[in-house]
Amino acid sequence: QGMDVSLMHFREIWPFPTQFVTSTLSKVKESFCVENNATGQLAHIIQAETGKQVTGKILRFDGRPFSPQYIIRELKKKKE
Repeated sequence: QGMDVSLMHFREIWPFPTQFVTSTLSKVKESFCVENNATGQLAHIIQAETGKQVTGKILRFDGRPFSPQYIIRELKKKKE
């Protein structure tokens, strides 16, 4: 699909892996936080703990899981 992507998955967020997340975000051009809530809670925690803001958020709050196709479609919308 022409996108070079990586994934950072949090199984636990406390204690927050500040050094790892800061280092990882420093290496990328863009970062998107994919969350099952309406407000982007993890994106806010990332900013509070690292001082780095994610480029964008892909939020879904209808109780349904994310499919790869849904994420790709939303990423393409954000890139337009």
